[in-house]
Amino acid sequence: MIPPQDRDEADKRITDEEQREAEALRVALETGNTAQRDANVARAIAAAMLPSELTEAQHQVAFARAEWLTAQRVRDARKNWVRGFVAATVTFSTAAAIVLLVWGARTSKSVPSNGFGTSTQSLFTEPFAQDTSASTERLDRIVEARSHAFRYQRYEQWGVR
Repeated sequence: MIPPQDRDEADKRITDEEQREAEALRVALETGNTAQRDANVARAIAAAMLPSELTEAQHQVAFARAEWLTAQRVRDARKNWVRGFVAATVTFSTAAAIVLLVWGARTSKSVPSNGFGTSTQSLFTEPFAQDTSASTERLDRIVEARSHAFRYQRYEQWGVR
């Protein structure tokens, strides 16, 4: 059963514009004009319905074109893969750098403001004596200075003022 809108279309008269388009299509098909889109569609439909035999030269041309197109697609795919890999690497590297900068800013240890460093150089103004009692005294001063500095640095880290 034909829908009513299709029956209405079939009953309409052909306009002058449609007549001109049909004549242009006929001429394009007869002359082999490839500029007209409708003629190319009509040729493609005709070739699909009634394929013709190809000559050896036509076959070689079609095969060479297909080979070139395949190689072009492979080259394009490889370029796209390389571009994607480079983009992913740059993105990952940038993200890692940002994370390291933010993480480093949060975990960086502040320099103690009390002036106590970790050096014991000031305790070695005189050379070591052969007497062991003097060495023990010096060692006691070093341990006391280091424990005081360590305790003060811990309080700084904990935020105790």
